[in-house]
Amino acid sequence: MVDAMGITGYEGTFRKTCEITLRLLRENDDVLMSVLEPLMHDPLVEWTKHRQRSNSPSGSVSDTARPTTQAKMILDIIRKKLQGKHVGERQLSVEEQVDELIREATDPGRLFQMYIGWAAYL
Repeated sequence: MVDAMGITGYEGTFRKTCEITLRLLRENDDVLMSVLEPLMHDPLVEWTKHRQRSNSPSGSVSDTARPTTQAKMILDIIRKKLQGKHVGERQLSVEEQVDELIREATDPGRLFQMYIGWAAYL
């Protein structure tokens, strides 16, 4: 994929585009979070794989089985990443956060976990 980005790889247009996009996401984080927060209460969104059924004859999912604490935790993680707290509690600048994300995306240790047929030794 890096070769497909041209002669500069991910250091050229891709990096600049990522920085601009992240800066826009940070400036409009309240709008993005207002779109995501209703999903916390959406009955069609499953936050866990196993949901308990109520004892009602219909077998419907009870309101008490709704894992809103897990949904809040996931939304907090998204909010922290938008603020630049991607790693640890120190707030990263836009450039630092893009550096960190690119470093993680190009880490061979992560790449081989992603695709079983990936062979770095070739």
